[in-house]
Amino acid sequence: METEAPPDGETAEAAEFRAGLRAWLTDAQLEPMDGSAAAGRVAEEPDEKTVRRAKAFQSALHAAGFAGLTWPVEDGGRGLPEQYDMIFAQEAAVYELPTALLGVGLGMCGPTLRAHGTREQRERYLPTLLRGDEVWCQLFSEPEAGSDLAAVCSRADRVPGGWRVNGQKVWTSGARIADFGLALLRCDPSKPKHEGLIMLIVDMRAPGVEVRPLRQMTGHAKFDEVFFDDAFVPDAQVLGGPGDGWRCARTTLANERVAVGGNTALRGGTAAMVIAQARERGLAGDPVWRQRLTEIWIDELVIRLLKERAKRAALAGEVPGPEGALGKLAASRFVQAVSQLGAEAAGTAAIAWDPQDGNGDQWALRMCAAPGLAVGGGTDEIVKNVIGERVLGLAREPAVGRDTSFTELRRLGARLIEGNPSSRRRPEGSRAATGSGVPGGKAEK
Repeated sequence: METEAPPDGETAEAAEFRAGLRAWLTDAQLEPMDGSAAAGRVAEEPDEKTVRRAKAFQSALHAAGFAGLTWPVEDGGRGLPEQYDMIFAQEAAVYELPTALLGVGLGMCGPTLRAHGTREQRERYLPTLLRGDEVWCQLFSEPEAGSDLAAVCSRADRVPGGWRVNGQKVWTSGARIADFGLALLRCDPSKPKHEGLIMLIVDMRAPGVEVRPLRQMTGHAKFDEVFFDDAFVPDAQVLGGPGDGWRCARTTLANERVAVGGNTALRGGTAAMVIAQARERGLAGDPVWRQRLTEIWIDELVIRLLKERAKRAALAGEVPGPEGALGKLAASRFVQAVSQLGAEAAGTAAIAWDPQDGNGDQWALRMCAAPGLAVGGGTDEIVKNVIGERVLGLAREPAVGRDTSFTELRRLGARLIEGNPSSRRRPEGSRAATGSGVPGGKAEK
């Protein structure tokens, strides 16, 4: 197992840090990041054992001084230059870190709290997040607000001392194990849809918060739906302020796409795994197969280079930019190509296996799970729009109703649906997860 060579000109302090980190990771006896460690866990549901292991490892990482490297000291971090995050990423890239369940909190909620939280909020939540004491989730998508995230309907109504929350969220990763969640909610429907939003820090154990698993075609329930029934959230847990919800959400979304376009893709299987499978079946010598294997090898290299670009942007002090969208799009295509080609190489073993083999169903699970990445973190179609408009400078899509109140938009939408006989409205009061939403398919329109 080899890590990346240290860059020329690395300072003595950075080199010493790298050596200490490498030794610590070696002593931790982690599984290698070659895709095999994730076999059989592609669609695994979170359980207490996995949560305990993730928290214990994060706690040990923090105690050793390797967590929150570039976070400010006042936020519980070490206040080191961005270069140290890059060193950590390089050294940890060869291992399967057992902290995936904490990724939403550390990679998405944490940066949002740092950017928009009050001093009291940062002091309360960031240190415990870095230590792995608490798990966080992201409460964004709804049955009728997936591709158009700003159309969320779940309400936060002002009451003495705080907010009363009602509504539903879907496709939430880790809700059943989370302690807290960042919820994007509608606080003022009289304003245009982007302006009448609020982001709240929700206690997932509070009265009125109900979590239900969502069964997927893999047979597992990796995601959850969350129902709010008069759940109370105090004023101290408002992030930003009323009307700042969309600004906070964009920070979360930018960091989400970087996360989805990084190691998330490689945990779904690597080119090396498919090549090994092809060799085992005697296919690697076939010219057509060699071409297909070369293509996924190149695709994986592109993802790694885009990830490196994102790291270098962070080193320069930049916020997540278009490389996050590019990486996410490349990752979703790669995962689907790897799962399909790997299953073809495995042949009948991909659809029938020895039940005593704990990893026998790995390619079947990968095939079923792979399409989800095309909608997680923003659908591929939405991400293409982001790239076209913000990277290539193409004309933006018409912003229909940008200055119209959300109440009026809903009324106009209802009239359009009623005038279309082929449309079927969801029954009043229905809790079914139906409608126009897609899992995690968030737009920034």
